[in-house]
Amino acid sequence: MVWTSSEQFEARKKAEINAISALRSAFFIGFISSLFSIVIVSLIEFALLTSIALNTVTEYENPLAWIITLCVAQGVNIFFTLVYLYALDRSRKFIVHFTREFDIVKPGVVMVAIGITVNLGFTIVIAATGASFPLNLTITSMGISILGIAIVFIGNVLIAIGIYRLGEHYRDSDLKLYAILMIFLGIIGIILVYSALGNIIKKIENRVPPPPVPPWLRPMEKHL
Repeated sequence: MVWTSSEQFEARKKAEINAISALRSAFFIGFISSLFSIVIVSLIEFALLTSIALNTVTEYENPLAWIITLCVAQGVNIFFTLVYLYALDRSRKFIVHFTREFDIVKPGVVMVAIGITVNLGFTIVIAATGASFPLNLTITSMGISILGIAIVFIGNVLIAIGIYRLGEHYRDSDLKLYAILMIFLGIIGIILVYSALGNIIKKIENRVPPPPVPPWLRPMEKHL
């Protein structure tokens, strides 16, 4: 791209920094969401499903408490995830001005949102039926959970592809590698991507405008 002035160069430079900073902020929110899911939601659901699988509990003293606990925990997790997805899609709208290939993140965001909604249905069903443990409903709810997990996985793959393409655009091999790791390592990959985006911001900040074109190399104006 040929810059006509240093002001134009600085304007684009600032716009790119803001766009990547917005994406980096989105991944920080994603880290908070993932951390909450691992520490709280996973532990609660694991304890409940273990009780069901091992049949160590035949009934709950207060099944409503399980329902409320699971739904509140999952609801908070979904809130953080939706905020992360909103921030991610918002940053996408800025970044596509510099690389259209990042637009693949949009269907990924939609699929993750659908997947977590399906998982919420699983949580409600498994909690509401936990007191009697009907086998058919338990199997059905687990099937719903697997479907939700699959949809979320596909969505995360599309998001990772967008991050990978962003790494190609900025010629950053670390970001491309971390995008792949994000698919399989979850929260660790998110931390690595967050770090790599910080390095890209530094690269952009260190850009210098190209030297002006000498007068004898500029195209001659045509006069009528």
